[in-house]
Amino acid sequence: MRCLQAVIGLLSLLAAGYLFVAAARTPATSVERPEPALTVTPAAHDFGEVTSPDDLTARFEITNTYDQPAEVVSVMKGCSCASAAVEPQTIPAGGTATLTVMWRVAGKHGRISETVVPVCKIGDRTEHLRARVSARMVLPVEPDREVIELDRSKRPERVVFRARDGRPFRLTGSGANHPSLATTIDPDGRSLTVTFDPSQPGWESGRLAVTVATDMAGAESVTIYVRANP
Repeated sequence: MRCLQAVIGLLSLLAAGYLFVAAARTPATSVERPEPALTVTPAAHDFGEVTSPDDLTARFEITNTYDQPAEVVSVMKGCSCASAAVEPQTIPAGGTATLTVMWRVAGKHGRISETVVPVCKIGDRTEHLRARVSARMVLPVEPDREVIELDRSKRPERVVFRARDGRPFRLTGSGANHPSLATTIDPDGRSLTVTFDPSQPGWESGRLAVTVATDMAGAESVTIYVRANP
């Protein structure tokens, strides 16, 4: 009886070992993702150094490499400063369309960028494309930093402005895009004090910024982004 139990136990161990080895040798099933049917050329456009506040325009080509037409259903943007249009909105199989991005850069400074995302349908597939524009804005009047860092301590931050050519100027007004930010022009007329109140709701959900007005031509407004650290 004991021999029979030993044999049964040995057979159980061998069966378990066989199943383990078989499982180890079974190749993993990979999920094949469909190749993108649409491409954007170029993927990014850099305007380089920009000194004019005029709007910028960039054009991209969307190519449909699929065997059926693609429909552009929307174009998503991260900022109201950008607008985009695709023509034609129905891209035939093997055909192309032009994506035109118009970018309002007045008042911006330093290194800036924006991404637009055309959303396209091909049959039951949806593809999200990306086209990026970037520039380095150089204004006659610039702040001493590209981003203001603020935290919950409510410690004020002082931002100093300077004229690139040394001409005299003054800050004539200031404001913010959210109630959590308060701005005050300092008595010298060339610096700004910014404070952050995290108790104001909604500051986490958007891009915070402050804007100042100056009396210098070409720098009538200057926008500085704010990074609030919780």
